[in-house]
Amino acid sequence: MGRWLKRIAGLGAFLTVYFGVGALLHFVIFPEDTPLQIDRPRSGEKAVLPGGSTFIYRVTALESDGALFEADWIGEPGAAVPTHTHPSQTVTLEIHTGSLRVVLNGVEQTLNSGDRVTIAPGVKHQWGNPSRGTTRALFQIRPAGKADFVFVQTDRAFHGDAGPLATIVQTIVLIGTHGEHTAWPIEVLRFLVAPTARLFGIQSYYPAAVDRGGAETNETQDSRLAEPIADPSNDTMSGYGVRTTRCPSFFLRCS
Repeated sequence: MGRWLKRIAGLGAFLTVYFGVGALLHFVIFPEDTPLQIDRPRSGEKAVLPGGSTFIYRVTALESDGALFEADWIGEPGAAVPTHTHPSQTVTLEIHTGSLRVVLNGVEQTLNSGDRVTIAPGVKHQWGNPSRGTTRALFQIRPAGKADFVFVQTDRAFHGDAGPLATIVQTIVLIGTHGEHTAWPIEVLRFLVAPTARLFGIQSYYPAAVDRGGAETNETQDSRLAEPIADPSNDTMSGYGVRTTRCPSFFLRCS
């Protein structure tokens, strides 16, 4: 028994030193670079996320000085966005074609073409396409935050050539580093795995995830920004706080 206790104590001491030194090197002495403007997405970017959601960017945080992220949301049959909240951001969905099932604080409603719903900060929500056809909707979030950046990086994580383990680790590091209002378990996991992940070339973000070649021209972006943006105060629904070029591998450093 005494021998096992010594081994356990030795292992605990090793892990404490390992994670402590790793965190010191990763977070303090050699922190990762902050994403540059050229690494941030622009109009015309496309992000395909787990769950079947596709976002085609119209206005990004970079182009609106952080005021708005606007995109066309495309959901094939069965596509769904999981339950989540935005403590300080407002989300607006306007249905263009098809139908959308929205759940707001546990209350379900179905929106059809022409309907619009604005989700106030703090409201727990999810949405998905319950129909047999494709649903298209205008998605807006104010202020923009980092949603556009996290979406393209998540796309890269799940559609690269890395294995399942590397994908999970990359997602933890990405969300823990660049996500907003991240749950504490993700923060703890990121603290523990990020230093080791970095040794294997797994970064919190990859500049090559942004498809610069597919972005719109400056003239097209200017015309996008000149378009009037829907005012959430015109919504007709109310209630429940609502007015109704990727890298080939994770184990290579990408530029």
